[in-house]
Amino acid sequence: MDDNNNPDKECLRLLREKGDKKAFCEIYERYWHSMFNAAYKRLKDKGLSQDIVQNIFIDIWARQKSLEIENLSAFLHTAVRFQVFKIVSRSKESPVFLDLIQTISSSPFRADGKIIENELQALFEKFLLSLPESRRKIFVMHYMEELSSREISDKMGISQKTVQNQMKTAENQLRNMLARFLSALLTL
Repeated sequence: MDDNNNPDKECLRLLREKGDKKAFCEIYERYWHSMFNAAYKRLKDKGLSQDIVQNIFIDIWARQKSLEIENLSAFLHTAVRFQVFKIVSRSKESPVFLDLIQTISSSPFRADGKIIENELQALFEKFLLSLPESRRKIFVMHYMEELSSREISDKMGISQKTVQNQMKTAENQLRNMLARFLSALLTL
């Protein structure tokens, strides 16, 4: 079964053409742990992380005849990120997912990746411009200049609690905007 040049492609071919369970198991064994780690790193929940990985593999098995995947590792890890995003976007306490922008725009499975990247960039710029000036400054200092809330409060002469509240509000706005964009993207 091993194709020395690309064992993933050989496994995918066998899975697609013959429904080969051994090929599926090899993919599962090769990627399960790294996929679980990627989900767990973001969610810090063992059960949810296991569920995400299992659901992705169930989907692969169900769609085995129609799989057209060029880079299996990238495909699987992108699927994990999207599933994590779906879970986190439903949670009020979820962190801002700036890495989602990178995930969507760098996905090798989209022929229109550059268009999406440009749309995301324009969307993000509009988001920044829509923020009140002080919230925008706090957001930029925290996420782009990587300053702590204490450093921002000292620089701006405001309380640390105000900085945290402004960041939380901006995060919620960005999360909502990204969720709408992702929903629109997934319906295409």
